Amino acid sequence: MAQTSAVTTPPLPVGRAVELRRLRTALASAAGDRSRAVVVRGASGVGKTSLLAAADLPAAPTVRVGCRHESADQAFAVARQILAALGIAPRDATEDSAERAGRCDRDVLVGLRQHVEERLAATPLVLVVDDVQWCDEASARWLALLSSLPGRHPVTLLLGQSRHRTRATAVIDGMVAEGRCEALELGPISESAVGELLAAAYREPVSDRFRRCCAELTGGNPAALERLVGALRACDIRPDDTGAAELRSGAVSSIGPRVLADLLRWPRVRSQVARAIALLGTADADLIGGVVRLSPRVAAEATAQLRRDGVLEPTGARFGQPLLREALVAELPETAANELLARAARLMDDAGRPLAEVADLLLRLPRLDERWMYDTVHAAAMSAVSAGSPTAVDYLSRLWRERPDQLPLRLELATALLRSDPELALAHLDHMAATGYGARAGARLALCRGWAELALGRADGGWSTLRDAERRLAAASREPDRPTDVALRVRLRSALGANGMLQLSHTREAWQLLAEQVTGAESADGGRLLGVRESVEDELTAVRGVLDTLCRGDLDAARRYAEGMPRSDRALAGWTGMAAPALLLLLDEAPTALRLLDRVGAASRRLRQPGSEYFAQLARAVILLQLGRIEAAVDGALAALGTARRCPWRPDTSGPRLVLAGCRLAQGRSDLAGRIVAQLSGEALAGSVWLHSLYTSITARLHGRRGDWQAALRVLDEHGELLRRAGVVDHLTAPWWFEAVTVLAEAGRPTEAQPYLERGAALARRWPTPHVRGRYLLAASLLAAEPDRLPLARSAAEAAGERAPALHLAARLRIGRLLLAAGDRPAAHRHLRELVTDAESLGLLGLARDAAAMVSAAGADARPAAAPGGRLTDSERRVAELAARGLTNRQIAAELFLSTRTVEFHLTNVYRKTGVPDRRRLAALLASAPGRSAPRLRLPETAVRVRPDEPPRPLPEMARPRLSKASPSRLPDTAPPRLPDTRQPGKPNPQPPLPGVQHRSPEVSARWLPEA
Repeated sequence: MAQTSAVTTPPLPVGRAVELRRLRTALASAAGDRSRAVVVRGASGVGKTSLLAAADLPAAPTVRVGCRHESADQAFAVARQILAALGIAPRDATEDSAERAGRCDRDVLVGLRQHVEERLAATPLVLVVDDVQWCDEASARWLALLSSLPGRHPVTLLLGQSRHRTRATAVIDGMVAEGRCEALELGPISESAVGELLAAAYREPVSDRFRRCCAELTGGNPAALERLVGALRACDIRPDDTGAAELRSGAVSSIGPRVLADLLRWPRVRSQVARAIALLGTADADLIGGVVRLSPRVAAEATAQLRRDGVLEPTGARFGQPLLREALVAELPETAANELLARAARLMDDAGRPLAEVADLLLRLPRLDERWMYDTVHAAAMSAVSAGSPTAVDYLSRLWRERPDQLPLRLELATALLRSDPELALAHLDHMAATGYGARAGARLALCRGWAELALGRADGGWSTLRDAERRLAAASREPDRPTDVALRVRLRSALGANGMLQLSHTREAWQLLAEQVTGAESADGGRLLGVRESVEDELTAVRGVLDTLCRGDLDAARRYAEGMPRSDRALAGWTGMAAPALLLLLDEAPTALRLLDRVGAASRRLRQPGSEYFAQLARAVILLQLGRIEAAVDGALAALGTARRCPWRPDTSGPRLVLAGCRLAQGRSDLAGRIVAQLSGEALAGSVWLHSLYTSITARLHGRRGDWQAALRVLDEHGELLRRAGVVDHLTAPWWFEAVTVLAEAGRPTEAQPYLERGAALARRWPTPHVRGRYLLAASLLAAEPDRLPLARSAAEAAGERAPALHLAARLRIGRLLLAAGDRPAAHRHLRELVTDAESLGLLGLARDAAAMVSAAGADARPAAAPGGRLTDSERRVAELAARGLTNRQIAAELFLSTRTVEFHLTNVYRKTGVPDRRRLAALLASAPGRSAPRLRLPETAVRVRPDEPPRPLPEMARPRLSKASPSRLPDTAPPRLPDTRQPGKPNPQPPLPGVQHRSPEVSARWLPEA
């Protein structure tokens, strides 16, 4: 018998000339001025390693690394191998940070990339990473960063990747999708290449029949061919026609990617177990034994033998070669496969396994022929509906296909589709519309249709459908206290309230409806509503709180609603997830609202609800824009646009694009903002409670930039009239009166601005939050006479503080302008220089340019002195101190309510200004500067300071802010209507703190507020 030997590998891969040329072309570019990345993909054993080995380029330093399965969960394991091969010892701080994070922290990745940049200088480098599918995720992201190095540090990445799906392969797929990596698919070799390998192994001629037979059995896989040749030579089978006949007769056992009966001659028990594992995706000995009618011990022994043979991986039910599993399943006849699936599902059901596991197996059957199958899937569907799981749609879709004439079943399916695909839900509802149904079934249909139309942004939003259903249900109910009817009416009211919370045309009526008690839902002890699910009542309460705040404007009531607002993940999955942040935003509690929106977004991703995720991202972007955190707002708007593209339907994207227009305007790019706004539909935004105010403000500012103050004022007056007709009082997110004062003050018409200022005074008296008080005081500074302007501007900056950063900076710009006008140039220059750096750190580039222009016009340098430690802005210092304490970028972002990109931006500025290269030296630098208190948003030196532990100090006694003596003008044609003061006479107005929110006294500069 001949000795067993492996296939001799030729100097160059056989049959890979085209692929080799492409690889060498990519390598040749390493000497050029750009980095390249090429990934060679293919099945296991197809020849990726030999192709990478043949693609070496002697002219460039080359580092070769092979990834191993056991190191896939060790952060930066592959990166350390590469750095060690380059002779680079990573700094201890970087390694400790990586180990502490246990994941791919971007700051660590950038630091590792800088290591390579320092080492390379201008030398090209080739990195060959084989089996990159077993690379840890952190190293994979680092390799992705290396592929984007600039031309002075060209790096060529050669990656070998099999078809296993891991986190590392997801990173590589992202590189390919972004065009930063070229994918080279490596398929099977040709039959002639198989003949060359056989001739090299046997060292004798190979017959055509034998060559063809080996190519068919191995599928052109070189590794499978190597194993087959070893088995043939061990059996002393020659490469001639006789050997081909013996091969086809089944005399040889081997394992290849194409498993045929002639090639696979396993024992019957092992073959049955392998097929059952491939079909069911589990190696549970009890289940596999029951399916193939073997004892668990025999099934376990067969499974262990499959692991020893390399067919199965050491743990789990994964096959060493994915093609082997596919071939095993494909060879199984359909009837036999269905029989095994049904038998496995019955065994799992009898054993009391979870409903979802049994139902998932039953979904793979072509039909649910037996009653227990249908009942099991139905029970799993109802359980998924109760838990809010996205699998409910899969179960209900299958049940509906089994019984398409079941109206309740189709209604359940439409309801489950509301958050994932409302258009498909409406299609089901339209089909059911022609079917006869009673008042209760009609109410359920109307409820589902109303939610679907509201999610799709339809003009009516399902309002008329819901109102008609409520009237029909009330007329048909002979027993008003019937629990099911009560719960249905409460759900209808909740849907109507959500409609009014979003649509201005229905806000007043929705508020009036929700103010009425649902008949039969009263609680005897003042607790929960009788017969109503807790989640439905929480949703109703949350929506009622927002509507009451919009239409009545009672601060005490709004705080009580906010304190009682449910905050659980289950509650936030419904409309409570939109109502709670909206109410907190109205209360000027933006940080808490952002945290809630982050939870809503995470829950929506987990439940596969792209619609809810889109609305959460949009709301987050709007809040960030209001705060003046421009870079984070841009990130949020772009994320919302990306989520909208992933939705099965196409939601209206006017909101994210409007946020982008506001960001461009804040950056001083009025041209770009104007082009974005011109593409938006004003009619689509006109009905929105939350977006129309933003649209009005941006449009008015664009008119003001063009010098058309009449058009700006007309837009603002129309918005104020729209709010009045909708029954909405002036509130924090609708600062149209402030924009009107600004426009008229710039136009030199202070007399016409006085009615708008009085509206702001009434709002500030009723709703004394930082944004409202700061806006009123800043507007009063614009209209006041000379003695009062500067104190009012200082009071506005103090009132806005850290909770209204954009408004705070606008007030500081006003202070700088007034200081220049008063001739105090040193104080103005110092003040405006600080303002420039603070505005740039937030991304308010337009405001920063205005401040710099004022300094430059006065003949001074707009930049602060270049002191190494003292020129950091407050934002940069906050980030630097947290980074020096060892926090990662993501942790710093969560602590300061910033985006990760903003943290990276600040850290880059910190490193550039201080001249330190890493966090360890940054910590030493900050430690060497004692006496620095925790940074806060910088207030002007001349502003009134108020310590938290002392009562506010009033400014020197002055008269009521006086109007500047400009020429009187006529009042505007559309005078803003006065709304009555809704406060109750004599009732105190306490402000109880919200849970987890720190409140400051709102009494700063209270003497500038008009008396009630």
